Amino acid sequence: MHSLQNTSNSSDRVKHSVILIPALKTNSAIFDFVTKNWQNKYGLSVHILNVWNTEKDFPLMLEKVANKIDELSKNGGTVSLIGASGGGNMATNAFIQRKRKVNKVINICGRMRVGKHTDLDISPNDKQLKAYIESIHFLESNIASLSSDDKKKIMTIRPRFGQEFVPVDTVTIDGGNNITIPTFEHILSIVAALTIFKKLLISFIES
Repeated sequence: MHSLQNTSNSSDRVKHSVILIPALKTNSAIFDFVTKNWQNKYGLSVHILNVWNTEKDFPLMLEKVANKIDELSKNGGTVSLIGASGGGNMATNAFIQRKRKVNKVINICGRMRVGKHTDLDISPNDKQLKAYIESIHFLESNIASLSSDDKKKIMTIRPRFGQEFVPVDTVTIDGGNNITIPTFEHILSIVAALTIFKKLLISFIES
């Protein structure tokens, strides 16, 4: 988590917290690095929550994110969520759990549903992969509970020229803010979204 620093900005500038959930099997350091100036520049306090690396069971992961939302939203604090790849469906699941406490949620290249694809019809021995599949199924089963106003709080970001891990037709959500950026490849698109195209994310969070 980025440390809070005393700056010349007013205290209001640090009341908006962003929980950023990295992708599966990724190091938090890169996400910390690309968002390190968000607090001083945009007034957004970024909290990296790498549940995919610290937990093995989907319910525990989801509970951990929900608890962090509860913590940061105390005393009127504003909380938004950003998730990359598997972190994207986890962030959206947490939004479903805590709709009244979450301002906005952004899913970067994360799968929102199984869709018509059969690539998830497996019984994995890898506990992390099993939790990831559970997360996708949970989201697909619960997305219908969102109202039209809820969906307007969701932004999805996908590469225009495709990606190798997540079918592009599983990233969007009907009624949400579905954005395409001019990139290709999964990891490259995630990094680009958080750097070159970060103003899209920040403007949406602040709107």
